[in-house]
Amino acid sequence: MGNHEHTGFISEGLHELLENMGLSHEWTECIVHFAVDTIQIFFILFVVMFAVSFLRTFLDFEKLERRLAKLKSVWGFLLAAGMGMLSPFCSCTIVPVVIGLLSMGVPTVICICFLTAASLMNLTALISFYTIAGPAYTAWYIGISIAVILIVCVILSVFGLNNRKYVLSYGSKEEKAHQHHHHGACSCGHDHIHFEEHSLKGRIAESLHEVVHVFRDTWIYILIGVALSSAVTAFVPLDAIAGAIDENNALSVVLAGLIGAPIHSDMFTIMPLILILKDISASVTLTFVTAAMVISVPEVVLLTRAFKPRFLAVYGSVVVVLSMIAGFVVYAAGF
Repeated sequence: MGNHEHTGFISEGLHELLENMGLSHEWTECIVHFAVDTIQIFFILFVVMFAVSFLRTFLDFEKLERRLAKLKSVWGFLLAAGMGMLSPFCSCTIVPVVIGLLSMGVPTVICICFLTAASLMNLTALISFYTIAGPAYTAWYIGISIAVILIVCVILSVFGLNNRKYVLSYGSKEEKAHQHHHHGACSCGHDHIHFEEHSLKGRIAESLHEVVHVFRDTWIYILIGVALSSAVTAFVPLDAIAGAIDENNALSVVLAGLIGAPIHSDMFTIMPLILILKDISASVTLTFVTAAMVISVPEVVLLTRAFKPRFLAVYGSVVVVLSMIAGFVVYAAGF
């Protein structure tokens, strides 16, 4: 795998400018990486979030949820997974939807199918990951995500955890009211502004509203991540990091899963790390991304409104272990 390098008139022009100013090669590389990666990630954020948000304005999620409540077979799982892919990536918006589905009588395991699909395979995450990592990484990630969703659902069913006794609350009307994420509302401090106009102007306004809120909540974390990744790229030999990971692959995969799981992240905030890791180790990259996307401490806290601690402990442990197993599979496959 090659190093994380930039080409193009912006990076070349900035390189020439900084070198003419007398900066060292390392500081020049650091600043160029910071500038170009920041522009790239913010551009991806705007384009992808706007496109996905605009698409969601054409969907009636209330109708889909009522439909899902009537499906108990494999069609229920397929619809749950499809709804998850079209949901926002923010867990604070996904969890109220899960509570609403539970209150409608949707089986626990189907709700978990929706939750896991929304966390791993929402269109925002998939398109963004494809943009920065390419088709091979994305194909592996999709395969891993589908496997995680299937295995989690099977484990919950086989071990009797698909039982309403593990549901703490079926959700109140107030909680269920927060699930209208197709209006761009988010329960993590966003302003709840609803656009009832279904004209092109109204849909664009709604989509821009959601993009602005995502940008407002993530820009500082993206900048911090880009700064750290730029410093590592410029001052730390990536060959040395790659060698250390190769020599301790098993430990590196486990650490990637343990580090990724607790953090509250989305694909945009972990992009800087992906840009570094993808040039070093595919197994570590995919483990980290899967663990970071599938679960987090804030998400578990929100889920305590719906599920009992034992259920959450099992669910969280299973998805983290599966993300590590996926890393070992990728390594064994020689990718």
